[in-house]
Amino acid sequence: MSDVDAIASTGIKVVERTHAYRRCLIAVGVFTVAALVATAGRQIYDSNLVSLPEATSILAGDRPYRDFFEWGAPLAAYASAAAQLLVGYRLIGEFLLQWTCIATGVVIAFHLGLRLSRSVGAAMAVLPLVLVILGETPTYHYSKLFFFPLILWLVWRYLDQPSPMRSVAIGIAGAIAFLFRHDYGIFAALAFFAAVAVAAKNAPTNERASWAESRAGHIVTSGLAAAALVLPWAIVVQVNEGFVDYVQASSTMYESPRQTIVFASLLGLNPLLPFTPAAPPAPQTAVVAFQWRENVSESLRHELEGRFGLRPLGERDDAGRAKYEAANVYDLRLFDLDPYITDGAGFQWNRLNEIRWHVPGRDNAVEWLQQLTLLVPIVFLVSGGLTMWRRGHQTAVDALDAKRMVVAGLFLAAADSALLRQPSYMVAVAPLTFALGSRFLVATSAFGRVVTIGVLVVTGVAAVVWARESLLFRPRDMVRSLPTTFTQLLASPPDDGNSSFHYLRECTTSGDHLLVTGMTPFQVNYYVQRPLAGGHLYWRTGWRSHPAQEERSLALLQTQSVPFAVSNRRPVLDDFTRYPRIEEYLKTNYAELEGSGGRILVDRRRVPVGRFAGTSMPCFR
Repeated sequence: MSDVDAIASTGIKVVERTHAYRRCLIAVGVFTVAALVATAGRQIYDSNLVSLPEATSILAGDRPYRDFFEWGAPLAAYASAAAQLLVGYRLIGEFLLQWTCIATGVVIAFHLGLRLSRSVGAAMAVLPLVLVILGETPTYHYSKLFFFPLILWLVWRYLDQPSPMRSVAIGIAGAIAFLFRHDYGIFAALAFFAAVAVAAKNAPTNERASWAESRAGHIVTSGLAAAALVLPWAIVVQVNEGFVDYVQASSTMYESPRQTIVFASLLGLNPLLPFTPAAPPAPQTAVVAFQWRENVSESLRHELEGRFGLRPLGERDDAGRAKYEAANVYDLRLFDLDPYITDGAGFQWNRLNEIRWHVPGRDNAVEWLQQLTLLVPIVFLVSGGLTMWRRGHQTAVDALDAKRMVVAGLFLAAADSALLRQPSYMVAVAPLTFALGSRFLVATSAFGRVVTIGVLVVTGVAAVVWARESLLFRPRDMVRSLPTTFTQLLASPPDDGNSSFHYLRECTTSGDHLLVTGMTPFQVNYYVQRPLAGGHLYWRTGWRSHPAQEERSLALLQTQSVPFAVSNRRPVLDDFTRYPRIEEYLKTNYAELEGSGGRILVDRRRVPVGRFAGTSMPCFR
């Protein structure tokens, strides 16, 4: 074959590979969207609406730092508000935003995986694992699933060909990521500095000074691009809330203890863990709720309460179910209660089934998934570092791949250390981690490929065990749920069927605010369509409880129109013990709505203009 023929043949192979990669990425995108839509029925819950309270306030004319206290994700709230404007205040707007970011991020992650493995087969082998995990991933992780692959992709492009424009792109992406959530900017900066550091390996000795000068220029250029986007935001914060106060408040948003050394869990790495039957947990009291069946007499009910250790609490939940304290929610005898009750809540049926049938425990499975998520960055660092160290035994392509692996390993290790506060949080980095890990399916040694395939199989089993309740494994339920799901997603006004939300929306005016507290009460302001009162809704955790910060919240409450204070779980006042002045203000000026169990307080200074739907509940519109 002539040299011309060889060149032409190589060109054809490159084009064919490009087409195959493109088709692979299209398939990844299509399957990702399908998995997200198919499991939407399990995704419409409070935590996934985390940005909507602030978005609701923005749409009502309130502004962060002036009318409410933003906790560290300003652009996320504005993105959610924009999505609502586009679709006409429907829940579908938020999920379209989340699905688009997740699908785009997964496609970028697999693009990066293909650049390392150069194998469509390896990518497609990992895809089912990623889809199963996505089916159980809370969609509020959407910004992580998008920005982490995006940042790594831009940093790899800089590694391919360092230039001022590519450093500017990293600075812009890092700034936008920072405005979506501040710690993302730190991860972007770390990845960029790592790329500059590993790129130094190829700098000729006699050109080190000029090389260092040019790279320093790239860092400055990237920093200026980021500052151009972040500085206007910082000025707004300083003018309204004060930048120092903002930093102090946002840094205390998560005060709960974190795992300081998450990688220590790798010391217990055990490939049999996903197959280990669930162990019976220690006895635990818990509140459960249910309806007694019509054929259960009062005497039988009392006998059953004694037999199963159920203590009546004398109250009902929002759905009208009687509430009880169960002496041991992990008592297998509770299965015998099933013929006598209906519409139960608070029971641990899945865990009890694991114990009864000796099936692998979900906790064991998710621990294995977390451990693999932590292991991949370490393997990348070791493998890439060794390749870079053996400079005399590598091609230019191998050297570049090694640098990519080191940068990816550092980036993922930093993200894992900061974010994996519990095993289930591995979902935030799993698609990127496992897409990059497809590289090891094409390892040069047969032993390495066999080990990787074995690990992939065990990890696939762990993912199925962990996600076995997913709608992906219940196609009949999935198909049945879709019409109801999209009815709820497209409803205007948005509605989750909560009668309390109907009351609060119908009995307030567009100029009113709503004081909201409770456990993850992110859906309340959105469904009621009233902005935040008092500046935030993280009262339960004691956020901004410093006297000076409490005073600012109290000032807002005193100037805003707040007919109601609401909690989605327990009595409102239970969450204000760390805010003595606000607690006193509420006790003085608000009264419990009869029948609400303290979960709705009404401003006693107001004169009702009517009653709600023929009830005695006061309306103020």
